[in-house]
Amino acid sequence: MLRQEHMNRMDQELSVNELNIDVEDEDIQRLIEPYVTEKFHADDPVWLKLVDDNAKQQRRRRLRRQLLGWMPRFRRTQRGIQGAYSLMWTDVSFDEQLERESRTALYVWRGQGMRARTVGYKRVHLLFFIQLLKQLRPATVLEVGCGNGLNLLVLSSCFPEIKFVGVELTAGGVRAFGSTRTQGILPPSIETFSPIPIRDAQALLRVSVVQGNAAALPFVSRSFDLVYTSLALEQMEEVRTEALSEISRVARMHTAMLEPFREWNAAGSQRDYILANDYFSGRIGDLPDIGLHPLFATVQMPTKLTFRPGLVVCRVQEQSRVI
Repeated sequence: MLRQEHMNRMDQELSVNELNIDVEDEDIQRLIEPYVTEKFHADDPVWLKLVDDNAKQQRRRRLRRQLLGWMPRFRRTQRGIQGAYSLMWTDVSFDEQLERESRTALYVWRGQGMRARTVGYKRVHLLFFIQLLKQLRPATVLEVGCGNGLNLLVLSSCFPEIKFVGVELTAGGVRAFGSTRTQGILPPSIETFSPIPIRDAQALLRVSVVQGNAAALPFVSRSFDLVYTSLALEQMEEVRTEALSEISRVARMHTAMLEPFREWNAAGSQRDYILANDYFSGRIGDLPDIGLHPLFATVQMPTKLTFRPGLVVCRVQEQSRVI
């Protein structure tokens, strides 16, 4: 649960409808349906066994980490992530990434279990960001940990009036985005993947992606109206404090983080999974300490059985805007 004082503040903000991020269940279902390969009722014995097997697996992994100790060679480090993900972004094209026959995972949605292609999950996340952009109407947007730029390519095509910038730790991610950008037009596979019709297939030419570390963002303070992450902080537990502080520093008005915050993964197999894999363990309740005031928080979206991310939108507090 959130700290009570922060919960009260958040409830007050929501009660005056300062943000109206309205994503309908029907739209979510429409986006993920093409990627679902199997559905289960909540009381289906097959599903119950999958849930139980997952819980046992995550518990074993956590216990193994505890037995081995938290030695540096077992930690998820930025150096290790940089090497592994750089190769991944280099080796996988957008067409391959968006192919419906990609790997699957187990998800929970509205009391129902399902097995689905993991890439469909990203369409739902994009829909939430699209609704957020419609609400906030920023002029400048930064994505921290943008990978190969998939989110930026979709969002810039839907909002060509916004200036989008990405920062990515890996050279492979930056190269992958650059290769797509040089084509001069949005690839058909990405246009089809977009949750809403695009407005400008050449908007990618106005997007820039630079290589940099989230712990020391290469931008001056208050550079962007909105700074967001999408399952990027999950890989930054080693530099979590620095990354969150940097996000707060370069944001002028708002931040949005779609991440597995501690409040939503505090116990059970989800906590076991995060601890065993050194994933993000930040708390929503701690965000005001770095100048970010939560305005909106939701986990009302399909979520993996292993861990539960949600969207948190914050306003940069007035006192922290002073440079």
